[in-house]
Amino acid sequence: MLLAALAGAGCGARSAAPPHPLQAPRAPTVLSLLRCLRAVGADAADVSSRRDLAVSVGEVSASFSTFDVYVGIAARHGEAAAAARMLDDELAVLQQAGAATVMGRTVFYSDGVAVPPAAARLVRACARNDRAAASRALQAVAEELPAVELPPPLRERFLDRCRAVGSRAGCACAYRRADRLFRFSQVDGLGREWGRRRAVRVFAGLLRTCAVPYL
Repeated sequence: MLLAALAGAGCGARSAAPPHPLQAPRAPTVLSLLRCLRAVGADAADVSSRRDLAVSVGEVSASFSTFDVYVGIAARHGEAAAAARMLDDELAVLQQAGAATVMGRTVFYSDGVAVPPAAARLVRACARNDRAAASRALQAVAEELPAVELPPPLRERFLDRCRAVGSRAGCACAYRRADRLFRFSQVDGLGREWGRRRAVRVFAGLLRTCAVPYL
């Protein structure tokens, strides 16, 4: 009778239930990865419609001067691991550099030869949505890439367009980041060819990165 009364009141079962275990950290989404990468100044895009990685949720890419990074999100860890194995087999057959890394339901790889170690830290930070760590990682990527002497008109167009959203000093710092992080076509696009929304997004990210101390 007592058990029946407690069950009927609805309190006995709830009070006696063991506490729920701590939940594992959430896997990133395509949107959260894009927002994090763009927030720190990376030229990132949603490439889910033409993904290189065999994952079911989606894929994001980020382009740099000497390499591209591809980050895929799977429905489960086993799918991410299988996608990594498949990619590694394909790269071995094609004799291309690179290897896939798996983090939970996320898998990523870089397709260049000169890939700074900090690129992996950038992806890991954005997978955790840790933008402060991602900003420091992007700064480290820039430090590890060679500076390229770009034509003065390219620099002036970049600075003129950047000053619509940043100070003179901030845009000078953003340019110093860009001439290491990006290809000629990307810097030229920031200065004149890219649409305002895309350009401002990268300018704002680079300016934020310039404001974060490099540790």
